[in-house]
Order: sequence, then structure tokens, then C-alpha cells
Amino acid sequence: MDFTAVVRRHGEETTRIALTRLVSRIRGVISVRTAAAVDGVLVMTRDQLEADAVHVACTLDEFPFSADEKCALIEKAWEIIGP
Repeated sequence: MDFTAVVRRHGEETTRIALTRLVSRIRGVISVRTAAAVDGVLVMTRDQLEADAVHVACTLDEFPFSADEKCALIEKAWEIIGP
């Protein structure tokens, strides 16, 4: 599923609110993790990485998106955040 299909199905307002919350949550996780870096090196366990991913995905639990739609939104959020 692509992002445009999510917008068509759920509307711009719902998608915008979900995407805004998602981007904010991802930025928060990045901020916490980079603050924990020592001398520019970040060490994380696989469990920590998985917990962060679940934390981000749970942001969308209150919305009526399917699993595929959630993936499309998370991908779009990374496009917004990334270089």
C-alpha cells in the first residue's frame, strides 16, 4: 500500500494527524538515543531497538489503519525526517 492510497481511504485530516504524531514520536526516540551516545558512539541492544520500533508503531494504534497502511505511514514519516 502506498501513502496516497492511505490518504484517499482515510482522508487528509486523519492522515495528517497520524503522521504528525508519528514524526514527533520518531524524533523523540532519536533525541533520546542520540543523547545517550558516548563520544559519538551509540550502543543499543537488539531489544532496545525492537522496543523503540514497537513504541513508534504503537503511536498509530488509536487510528483505523491496517498493518499495511501503518507501514506506509511509517515509511512516509522516515522520508520526512531523513535527509
